[in-house]
Amino acid sequence: MKFEFTAHARTRCRERKIRYRDVRSAVENPARTAVNPSGAIESRKKIGAKTLVVIFEVSREVRTIITAYYED
Repeated sequence: MKFEFTAHARTRCRERKIRYRDVRSAVENPARTAVNPSGAIESRKKIGAKTLVVIFEVSREVRTIITAYYED
């Protein structure tokens, strides 16, 4: 499975101190997933005391990460 990060996702991960490996983990082994109204997939996974939310799209074997953030 290949991962690509949009420029927006790279910027947000840097700003929010989110590790790329945690993003990959949330996409590969989520606790919960849902499809949002725009058609993107939303994965959630507990990382430490917080829940990491990753929004991404799938095209063939490529997961394109749109954004990621921690929920409190």
